[in-house]
Amino acid sequence: MNLNNIIQANPEWFDLAVLPSGIDKQILKEAIIFRCAMLTPVYGEPWLFQKFVGHWFTKQYNNIERLISLYAAEYDPLINYDRTEELHREYEDNGEDQDKITNDLTRTNNLTRTDDLTRTDNLTRTDNLTRTDNISEAKTGNDTTERTTSAMNESTYQPDNKEVVTFNDTVSNTGTETNTGTVTNTGTEKNTGTVTDTGNIKDTGTATTDKTIDHDGFEDAENHIYGNIGVTTSQQMWIQENELLRDHNIYNEIAILFENEMMLGVY
Repeated sequence: MNLNNIIQANPEWFDLAVLPSGIDKQILKEAIIFRCAMLTPVYGEPWLFQKFVGHWFTKQYNNIERLISLYAAEYDPLINYDRTEELHREYEDNGEDQDKITNDLTRTNNLTRTDDLTRTDNLTRTDNLTRTDNISEAKTGNDTTERTTSAMNESTYQPDNKEVVTFNDTVSNTGTETNTGTVTNTGTEKNTGTVTDTGNIKDTGTATTDKTIDHDGFEDAENHIYGNIGVTTSQQMWIQENELLRDHNIYNEIAILFENEMMLGVY
């Protein structure tokens, strides 16, 4: 009686199998049938075979779980060297280092500063003007008018008549002259130029630094070293990865384990 006969007699032959998460029970069942359908089971009685199938998967549970982890591992198929180093080191030293540093300082800075200045002032000025002048004018004096004439037989002029006018008048102009108005200056005043400061600043003195260093602490480090060390070429690793994918499948691997222990290997 082969496995196919047992399945016909007991369709529930696989119901007692317990599988870890990550394995599809129906796919695994069909993979075992595909590989072992015509082989003779170790236990030829259908109900007994069902019991020992459940027992076998319980026994192999941890191995199948580890096989799942192995197939789920992530790696770069073209890298043949991958190492991670983690370092944690604590150290304690009761000693101290004291440093005292004294430096004489002389510093000279040459300064040249140029400022471009542009200032714009908007001006508006309004003046209210009122002026009052009091005017008084007085005039006194004599006006004299003298006429001369010459006789026909004389070569010089002789007085003819003289008129004297005396006046003593006062002219008074008294009043108020008022100038009232507004003077407005409106415009823009601009000052444009350059201010340049040139000089030297010198700092002279002594700087002293006191420093104490304690040697207590810890160190954490992680090194990840990976790549191709040259023993195997990238092409060879590609071929090996391709063969691995073609020849290995987790369902086939479990089916092979099942065949080796639960089948006699004869048709």
